[in-house]
Amino acid sequence: MHEANEESANRESWSHRVNLAAIATFAIATLAFLLSYSKLSDLADRAGYSGPMSMIYPVIIDGLAVVATYGVLKLQDTRYAWWMLGSATTVSVTAAVASSVLAPGPLPGAAAALVSVVGLNP
Repeated sequence: MHEANEESANRESWSHRVNLAAIATFAIATLAFLLSYSKLSDLADRAGYSGPMSMIYPVIIDGLAVVATYGVLKLQDTRYAWWMLGSATTVSVTAAVASSVLAPGPLPGAAAALVSVVGLNP
């Protein structure tokens, strides 16, 4: 009987840790999205997208990372999901850096063209 109680306590403790980890992961992901949103929407605006399109751009890039993360967690063969997660992260970080490094105002032609590769065509 003692073993059953101990096993139940271990399961509850493990479940509590998993729930806490899930909440912390969600909170960090949400904060990261909020931080990157302004940089990515600014970059899209500078590339010639206006209004709703510049607001959608960060959702496309960071949304891909969210979907890829879900794939890493749920798929049996995660190679493609890891590749997509790495690609989305690279695009997000590169775009955020470009938004800060490039001179204010409209983007140079090549940089604006790279923004279009994501799938938004001005």
